[in-house]
Amino acid sequence: MPRETFTPTTNPTITPPRPIKSSFSPDAIKIQIEYSRDTNIAPVSDCPGVFTSDSAMLLGVGPSCYWTGTRTLTVLLGSNFTLVPRTFLELAPGVVFESGGISASRYIEQVYVLPPDNIVYPVIRIDGSTKFSFCETVVLSTTSSGNLGKPFTVYNWTFVGMSSPPAGLEEILASSTEQVSIPAINAGRYTVRLEVENWMGSNAYL
Repeated sequence: MPRETFTPTTNPTITPPRPIKSSFSPDAIKIQIEYSRDTNIAPVSDCPGVFTSDSAMLLGVGPSCYWTGTRTLTVLLGSNFTLVPRTFLELAPGVVFESGGISASRYIEQVYVLPPDNIVYPVIRIDGSTKFSFCETVVLSTTSSGNLGKPFTVYNWTFVGMSSPPAGLEEILASSTEQVSIPAINAGRYTVRLEVENWMGSNAYL
Protein backbone atom coordinates (compact mmCIF):
# COMPACT_ATOMS: atom_id res chain seq x y z
CA MET A 1 0.00 0.00 0.00
CA PRO A 2 1.59 3.27 -1.09
CA ARG A 3 2.32 5.72 1.65
CA GLU A 4 0.54 9.03 1.56
CA THR A 5 2.61 12.17 1.59
CA PHE A 6 1.63 15.52 3.02
CA THR A 7 3.00 18.91 2.12
CA PRO A 8 3.16 21.32 5.04
CA THR A 9 1.44 24.64 4.44
CA THR A 10 1.66 28.02 6.11
CA ASN A 11 -1.01 30.57 6.71
CA PRO A 12 -1.03 33.30 4.06
CA THR A 13 0.55 36.56 5.14
CA ILE A 14 -2.04 39.20 5.92
CA THR A 15 -1.01 42.59 4.60
CA PRO A 16 -1.41 45.32 7.23
CA PRO A 17 -3.22 48.56 6.42
CA ARG A 18 -0.90 51.38 5.42
CA PRO A 19 -1.59 55.11 5.22
CA ILE A 20 -1.79 56.20 1.59
CA LYS A 21 -3.29 59.71 1.63
CA SER A 22 -4.03 62.56 4.02
CA SER A 23 -5.51 66.04 3.72
CA PHE A 24 -6.88 68.91 5.75
CA SER A 25 -10.64 69.30 6.11
CA PRO A 26 -12.27 72.36 4.45
CA ASP A 27 -12.39 74.19 7.81
CA ALA A 28 -8.69 73.35 8.39
CA ILE A 29 -9.22 72.07 11.95
CA LYS A 30 -9.05 68.35 11.12
CA ILE A 31 -7.07 66.00 8.93
CA GLN A 32 -8.17 62.70 7.47
CA ILE A 33 -5.85 59.76 6.88
CA GLU A 34 -6.88 57.15 4.32
CA TYR A 35 -5.61 53.57 4.69
CA SER A 36 -4.91 51.01 1.96
CA ARG A 37 -7.38 48.44 3.34
CA ASP A 38 -10.13 48.04 5.92
CA THR A 39 -9.07 48.36 9.55
CA ASN A 40 -10.66 46.92 12.67
CA ILE A 41 -11.70 50.51 13.62
CA ALA A 42 -10.66 49.94 17.23
CA PRO A 43 -11.33 53.01 19.43
CA VAL A 44 -8.31 55.31 19.62
CA SER A 45 -8.03 56.45 23.23
CA ASP A 46 -4.45 57.68 22.87
CA CYS A 47 -4.48 59.87 19.77
CA PRO A 48 -0.85 61.06 20.03
CA GLY A 49 0.17 57.40 20.40
CA VAL A 50 -0.89 56.76 16.80
CA PHE A 51 2.04 58.92 15.71
CA THR A 52 5.73 59.15 16.47
CA SER A 53 6.60 61.67 19.18
CA ASP A 54 7.88 64.27 16.71
CA SER A 55 4.71 64.11 14.61
CA ALA A 56 2.44 64.06 17.66
CA MET A 57 3.89 67.42 18.70
CA LEU A 58 2.55 68.97 15.47
CA LEU A 59 -1.04 68.06 16.40
CA GLY A 60 -1.32 70.60 19.22
CA VAL A 61 -2.61 70.15 22.76
CA GLY A 62 -5.39 67.61 23.24
CA PRO A 63 -5.97 66.21 19.74
CA SER A 64 -8.54 63.44 19.31
CA CYS A 65 -8.68 60.59 16.81
CA TYR A 66 -11.75 58.68 15.66
CA TRP A 67 -12.78 56.51 12.74
CA THR A 68 -15.16 57.93 10.13
CA GLY A 69 -14.99 54.83 7.95
CA THR A 70 -13.28 51.45 7.93
CA ARG A 71 -10.35 53.04 6.08
CA THR A 72 -10.52 56.64 7.30
CA LEU A 73 -8.97 57.96 10.50
CA THR A 74 -9.98 61.54 11.36
CA VAL A 75 -7.78 63.65 13.64
CA LEU A 76 -9.33 66.68 15.30
CA LEU A 77 -6.32 68.91 15.82
CA GLY A 78 -5.62 70.27 19.29
CA SER A 79 -5.14 73.87 20.36
CA ASN A 80 -2.03 75.65 19.06
CA PHE A 81 -1.35 72.95 16.48
CA THR A 82 1.62 73.62 14.20
CA LEU A 83 0.89 71.09 11.46
CA VAL A 84 0.80 72.68 8.01
CA PRO A 85 -0.03 71.26 4.58
CA ARG A 86 2.71 69.61 2.53
CA THR A 87 4.21 68.03 5.63
CA PHE A 88 4.99 64.37 6.23
CA LEU A 89 3.44 62.77 9.31
CA GLU A 90 4.96 59.63 10.79
CA LEU A 91 2.66 56.95 12.17
CA ALA A 92 3.84 54.60 14.89
CA PRO A 93 4.04 50.85 14.21
CA GLY A 94 1.76 48.27 15.80
CA VAL A 95 -1.22 50.57 16.33
CA VAL A 96 -3.64 50.26 13.39
CA PHE A 97 -4.70 46.68 12.56
CA GLU A 98 -6.50 45.20 9.57
CA SER A 99 -10.15 44.21 9.92
CA GLY A 100 -9.35 40.83 11.48
CA GLY A 101 -7.27 42.44 14.21
CA ILE A 102 -4.25 40.28 13.39
CA SER A 103 -1.83 42.29 11.31
CA ALA A 104 -0.43 45.81 11.87
CA SER A 105 2.56 47.50 10.34
CA ARG A 106 5.84 46.73 12.10
CA TYR A 107 7.48 49.86 10.77
CA ILE A 108 7.06 53.62 11.01
CA GLU A 109 4.90 54.72 8.10
CA GLN A 110 4.82 58.17 6.50
CA VAL A 111 1.91 60.02 4.93
CA TYR A 112 2.00 63.36 3.11
CA VAL A 113 -0.62 65.87 4.30
CA LEU A 114 -2.26 67.86 1.50
CA PRO A 115 -4.12 71.18 1.80
CA PRO A 116 -7.93 71.09 1.60
CA ASP A 117 -9.60 71.06 -1.81
CA ASN A 118 -10.99 74.54 -1.20
CA ILE A 119 -7.73 76.32 -0.37
CA VAL A 120 -8.21 79.34 1.88
CA TYR A 121 -6.48 82.33 0.29
CA PRO A 122 -5.32 85.32 2.33
CA VAL A 123 -7.12 88.64 1.98
CA ILE A 124 -5.21 91.95 2.02
CA ARG A 125 -6.91 95.19 2.95
CA ILE A 126 -5.38 98.63 3.51
CA ASP A 127 -7.24 101.20 5.57
CA GLY A 128 -6.43 104.80 6.44
CA SER A 129 -5.18 107.92 4.74
CA THR A 130 -3.11 107.85 1.56
CA LYS A 131 -1.61 111.32 2.14
CA PHE A 132 0.63 112.46 4.98
CA SER A 133 2.41 115.64 5.94
CA PHE A 134 6.18 115.97 5.60
CA CYS A 135 6.58 115.51 9.36
CA GLU A 136 4.67 112.26 9.67
CA THR A 137 6.03 108.74 9.75
CA VAL A 138 4.09 106.46 7.42
CA VAL A 139 3.18 103.14 9.02
CA LEU A 140 2.01 100.25 6.84
CA SER A 141 0.63 97.19 8.60
CA THR A 142 -1.33 94.01 7.87
CA THR A 143 -3.70 91.76 9.75
CA SER A 144 -4.46 88.06 9.39
CA SER A 145 -7.76 88.43 7.54
CA GLY A 146 -8.73 85.24 5.74
CA ASN A 147 -6.02 83.32 7.53
CA LEU A 148 -8.05 81.21 9.95
CA GLY A 149 -6.70 83.00 13.00
CA LYS A 150 -3.03 82.30 12.32
CA PRO A 151 -0.38 84.87 11.42
CA PHE A 152 0.96 85.08 7.89
CA THR A 153 4.21 83.20 7.45
CA VAL A 154 5.71 85.42 4.72
CA TYR A 155 5.57 89.20 4.24
CA ASN A 156 7.22 90.63 1.16
CA TRP A 157 7.18 94.44 0.81
CA THR A 158 8.56 95.95 -2.42
CA PHE A 159 8.55 99.29 -4.21
CA VAL A 160 6.78 99.41 -7.56
CA GLY A 161 8.28 101.29 -10.51
CA MET A 162 11.41 102.36 -8.64
CA SER A 163 14.76 100.88 -9.61
CA SER A 164 16.76 102.58 -6.85
CA PRO A 165 14.78 103.62 -3.72
CA PRO A 166 16.26 106.27 -1.41
CA ALA A 167 19.00 105.06 0.92
CA GLY A 168 17.63 103.10 3.85
CA LEU A 169 14.16 102.41 2.46
CA GLU A 170 15.06 99.13 0.78
CA GLU A 171 16.35 97.83 4.11
CA ILE A 172 13.14 98.92 5.84
CA LEU A 173 10.94 96.99 3.43
CA ALA A 174 13.23 93.97 3.59
CA SER A 175 12.23 93.43 7.22
CA SER A 176 9.64 90.76 6.22
CA THR A 177 7.39 91.69 9.14
CA GLU A 178 3.71 92.56 9.38
CA GLN A 179 4.46 96.27 9.81
CA VAL A 180 6.93 98.72 8.28
CA SER A 181 7.53 102.42 9.04
CA ILE A 182 8.83 104.98 6.54
CA PRO A 183 10.41 107.93 8.40
CA ALA A 184 9.45 111.49 7.50
CA ILE A 185 12.99 112.14 6.27
CA ASN A 186 12.17 109.99 3.25
CA ALA A 187 9.23 112.14 2.14
CA GLY A 188 8.05 111.52 -1.39
CA ARG A 189 5.50 109.61 -3.41
CA TYR A 190 5.89 105.84 -3.38
CA THR A 191 3.92 102.83 -4.56
CA VAL A 192 4.41 99.84 -2.33
CA ARG A 193 3.40 96.27 -3.11
CA LEU A 194 2.75 93.68 -0.40
CA GLU A 195 2.71 89.93 -0.97
CA VAL A 196 1.75 87.61 1.87
CA GLU A 197 1.66 83.86 2.31
CA ASN A 198 -0.50 82.09 4.87
CA TRP A 199 0.23 78.95 6.84
CA MET A 200 -1.46 76.82 4.19
CA GLY A 201 1.02 77.97 1.54
CA SER A 202 -1.46 80.20 -0.33
CA ASN A 203 -0.46 83.72 -1.27
CA ALA A 204 -1.97 87.00 -2.39
CA TYR A 205 -0.67 90.46 -3.17
CA LEU A 206 -1.87 94.06 -3.29
